[in-house]
Amino acid sequence: MESAIEAILEPLDGLAALYDQLIGLSRAKREAVIANRVDEVAAITNREARLVQQAGELESKRAAAVQQLVSGMGLGTRPVRMEQLIRIVPSAEAKRALQTVTSRLAESTDELRRLNDANQRLIRTHLEFIHYSIDVIAGPSEDEATYHRSLQEQGFSRPSQFDTRA
Repeated sequence: MESAIEAILEPLDGLAALYDQLIGLSRAKREAVIANRVDEVAAITNREARLVQQAGELESKRAAAVQQLVSGMGLGTRPVRMEQLIRIVPSAEAKRALQTVTSRLAESTDELRRLNDANQRLIRTHLEFIHYSIDVIAGPSEDEATYHRSLQEQGFSRPSQFDTRA
């Protein structure tokens, strides 16, 4: 039984370490976006993609280990959530270990989600500013210079948080 718990804890610890790396990369990406270092943002995004792939592999190992433990306990082959697994594991030490790593993963996931949302907003704002700057420099396209009644009737409006009349 303990080896089965270790087979579950190992990928969970690996996931926690990967999430910590992803959090560090998200913070570095924010700084790169703010400093307008596009090459660095691309490199960070590539590293994030590799880590996400590794996380998927670790998650598959975890799911297989959980399924093996549950089947070994005679509980069938239905999917089991971590909360359910913690309840059915008989060892108090194993319960504590699973609870610790699960709460660590939950905290890391929340932090990573918060950072990614902030980075998405920052990148979106940065892109809107770039589009606005291009429009100011190049002027409106020929299509925008003429009156298109059909587009305005359809509710067409140019999305931008910057006022082009300012």
